[in-house]
Amino acid sequence: MPVQLPGFDMKKSQIFVKRVWQGVFALITICFLWCFINLSILAFSWLKSYSMTVDNTPQTYYADIRHDKGQVGKTLIISAIKAQPDKKVWFGHIWVVWDKAPPHAHGEKEAGFYAASKSQAARALILSIISPSALITGQKPIAGVMRNDEGLYRHWQLVLRVDNAQYARALLVDDKWRNQNQYLLRPSISGKTITCRDYVFEVAQAVGLKVKQNDWDKFPPESFAELVKLNNIETPNRVYSYLAMRNP
Repeated sequence: MPVQLPGFDMKKSQIFVKRVWQGVFALITICFLWCFINLSILAFSWLKSYSMTVDNTPQTYYADIRHDKGQVGKTLIISAIKAQPDKKVWFGHIWVVWDKAPPHAHGEKEAGFYAASKSQAARALILSIISPSALITGQKPIAGVMRNDEGLYRHWQLVLRVDNAQYARALLVDDKWRNQNQYLLRPSISGKTITCRDYVFEVAQAVGLKVKQNDWDKFPPESFAELVKLNNIETPNRVYSYLAMRNP
């Protein structure tokens, strides 16, 4: 006959162990569901972005948003490209084409904001997905850098005619981002992303466009489409040639 220690209740002990295992199983289930939901959101968003129709020439939108119509003004172009895995463009990209190279650029007229390391950005995003606490804490920022985008093909472009004051405000934004050294795809619950979209949207705001910020699960093509829709900019009846856009 088994010996029972004084004060030891076998039945209560078994109930306790059972509840511990139930708690562990519940925690594992919650973590699995968290990962599944987040991965599903990203996969759906990526497929939606990737399936957006593109033409053999860039789909071009045009808007004259000069406050001072008496000025010839300057041209500012917001460009976007969708994911192209065969060219190692995994998430798409959105960037700015300036009338001429900004003061703190290195001679380039086209520039966008990037993670300094694509592999590090991917790892940080995955870790933020598999960690349930990421809903509150977000991911840890990684190094970010402004890069030359000259020669990058455009699937979509929004050509803006702005006056000199609007252009000067946009340059101030570019100047600020040239000193930005952090990149963040998944922010905390009260934080903000720091990505190519945020750079472009801040430039867009500086010239008077409406933007919808901080949708961490939106890829650049969707963000571009939302920007155009939010500002009621319609597709032109014809595709403007590059020279025609620069000389309206």
